[in-house]
Amino acid sequence: MQTKRTRVVTVFGSSAVRAGQAEFALAERLGRLLAERGYTICNGGYMGSMEASAKGAHDAGGSVIGVTVGEFSNRTPNPYLTEEIPEKTLLDRIRTLVQTGDAYIVLSGGIGTLAELFIVWNHAVMNCMPPRPILLLGNNYPELLKCFERLAEIGPEQLRHLEKVSTPEEALLRLDQHFENAD
Repeated sequence: MQTKRTRVVTVFGSSAVRAGQAEFALAERLGRLLAERGYTICNGGYMGSMEASAKGAHDAGGSVIGVTVGEFSNRTPNPYLTEEIPEKTLLDRIRTLVQTGDAYIVLSGGIGTLAELFIVWNHAVMNCMPPRPILLLGNNYPELLKCFERLAEIGPEQLRHLEKVSTPEEALLRLDQHFENAD
């Protein structure tokens, strides 16, 4: 009898948010809800949204994979990881984050988060991976999507790979629907 592999959700987000901020609480709640539903979390393994989602998953008894990078020798992995995958370069790290995920949730973030979003989105558009949810969770994504819509090279065919969700609960609903249909 073959056992079913745990689904991995890669969570991208800001390293700048701190405990006490709304974004930190959102990421922590997301991590907890994902773990309670049986998903494994994968993220960049450091501070900010990464630590918050890892803490939420850890506190709910879940598993957390942190993909760290040697180029960040001044950073320490957060204490909530159950597995660390060290990579040599930032590009290797992003590749591993993308390859490890069965789905992706993108929280608000800066340039690094946008780079991760664009890479996973480009993989989806180019059919470099099976269809996987790319969920955008955060208040800044409606405006960003409007910017994308104004670009001549980005149309409905590309935008269909991105889905805006308003809450962690809505993200879980979309993940559950996707994986029910995939099984």
